[in-house]
Amino acid sequence: MLKQRKHCKDMIGGTTRKTIAATAGTVAGVVIAGISARLFSMASGITGYNVSDIETLMTLWNTNGIQVGGLLFSGLLISCLGAVMDVAMSVCSSMYEIYNQNLAMSRARLFKAGMHVARDMMGTDSNTLILAIAGSSVSMLLLDYAYDLPYQQIINSNNIGIAIMQGLAGSFGIVLSVPLTVLICTVLYHGKIVRKNF
Repeated sequence: MLKQRKHCKDMIGGTTRKTIAATAGTVAGVVIAGISARLFSMASGITGYNVSDIETLMTLWNTNGIQVGGLLFSGLLISCLGAVMDVAMSVCSSMYEIYNQNLAMSRARLFKAGMHVARDMMGTDSNTLILAIAGSSVSMLLLDYAYDLPYQQIINSNNIGIAIMQGLAGSFGIVLSVPLTVLICTVLYHGKIVRKNF
């Protein structure tokens, strides 16, 4: 049984510098997204109690004691986690391969190469997150269109504010996690003998 667990762990990747760098970059990105969401919430007045189905959620709070106020931010962090984890692991794998091809590369060159690779990933992952948020809001936008609501009312609604907050906070998390992940990879990889199984 223990042998099977070891093989499974080795197959997935195990605890390597690459895994440590990706985990640290992911944690940094999610923390940045959470801080950004909190600042946006303080500036706009949007809280977990502004969501459209708050009446149903308050029933859960009354019967089960579930803290419904934090559900909005929990959902934001979970959705951001996927995008940040994707970009962090992609950056770490790319930098691992770059450095593995040229072990004589200086730290500055490794950092610069990592940033060049990560720039494209950062843009596409930010767009992916924003499009996912926009896709989940299509029914709400369709209802606003069907009711022929004035533009000022639509743009100032809580639902639009929540979608903007989710998009901005997630994008900040992705964008700011990239240089941190590249820096972590540069420190962990440089000067080490990189082998195929790492």
